[in-house]
Amino acid sequence: MSTFSKVVTFDEAGFVGLICVDNPPVNALSHDVRSGLIDAMAQAKKNPRIKVVLITSAGRLFSAGADIKELDAPLVEPSLQEVQATIEAAAVPVVAAIQGLALGGGLELAMACHYRVVHTSARLGLPEITLGIIPGAGGTQRLPRLIGSRAALDMILSGTPIAASDAKAKELVDEVVEGDLREAALDFCRRLVHDGLGPRPTCSRSAPSEALDEAAIAEALQTHARALEGRTTQNLVVAAIKASRLPFSEGIAVEQALARQSLASEESRVLRNIFFAERKSRKPMFTNRKTIRIEWGDCDPAGIVYFPRYLEFFDACTVALFERVGFFKRDMLNRYGIAGIPIVDMKAQFLMPSRFGDDVVVESSVTKWGKSSFVVRHRLMKGDAMAIECFETRVWTAHPDGDPEKFEARAIPEEVKKKFSTDAESKREE
Repeated sequence: MSTFSKVVTFDEAGFVGLICVDNPPVNALSHDVRSGLIDAMAQAKKNPRIKVVLITSAGRLFSAGADIKELDAPLVEPSLQEVQATIEAAAVPVVAAIQGLALGGGLELAMACHYRVVHTSARLGLPEITLGIIPGAGGTQRLPRLIGSRAALDMILSGTPIAASDAKAKELVDEVVEGDLREAALDFCRRLVHDGLGPRPTCSRSAPSEALDEAAIAEALQTHARALEGRTTQNLVVAAIKASRLPFSEGIAVEQALARQSLASEESRVLRNIFFAERKSRKPMFTNRKTIRIEWGDCDPAGIVYFPRYLEFFDACTVALFERVGFFKRDMLNRYGIAGIPIVDMKAQFLMPSRFGDDVVVESSVTKWGKSSFVVRHRLMKGDAMAIECFETRVWTAHPDGDPEKFEARAIPEEVKKKFSTDAESKREE
């Protein structure tokens, strides 16, 4: 195994060149990562045994994108665009194996690969607009070539990652797999070579066939009007997407000019300052992990977990979360004179099924405290893959005047909130 820049390694698996990015916690595409990728691609190029290259990443996600701390700093070569050009010019096919999240520059890197294999629990997105900037490493040029102008415009204006199944339906990715992503991606690579399929540079694909007319633009802007109220970045996104009709070299030049304009805007400066301020002030929250064995009684005749059983799992995990920080239900009811903490809203995203005999781990934490309500996030994990993400909104309630038929919200004691943040530090290593 060869190691480049401490965060990128190159290895061989038969005729497959394995490149792995390991830059915790989110595999940001820092200077060291970019340099390592260039060196690893060079290593693959000079090795006559390598017939296909597979780019993978360590940890739970592919890459969350650029190192945001580098946005305002002078660029240190190589740029992400240079990495992408090296990949697209490769004489052998380059495959990206995507797990967890591929966001911003992470997705832009994957789109420069010739093929993309994703785990069924993965999510892919270009969230730059939330920081008042537009994708600046080919996102507005490669995405339309892969999924079409209208779908690309909607995805970039939304900023919300899409599920693997949606990405496959849009033809953003080539294959969605369950189980061991690395082995499935290696098998995909072997099939490419067996079938004689070579490189397929996204930049060489034809410009989007459908025109992005004013009606389609107006419809997309109206769809996201509430989220983008008072904003201007969306106008730069539209201009960049329109440029995808040009030859790639011309379109990418337009994108880079617009990206620089967005980065220099007051809107972006304010939104990035807010982002950093919120991240700095965010207190660590304690996460409880509960292992659950899927029993036959949890499943339908096909051995797949019934949907209502997940609700019971998550309710039990909320109880376990409170107990872990010292709040047992009956003691809590008596101590604070409350009736309970009922669920008033629930949202969930189901990424893969769980089956009889599976051992799953539910990671639970309080992600938001209000005056009388709070949000619990549950992540049901199968190994390193997230199968379900669920958000419960619960309310701290009491019986007014002791009337058991009535309920009202009460302020959550500060000592309760504090317990969840202080225990995040004291129990982090348990």
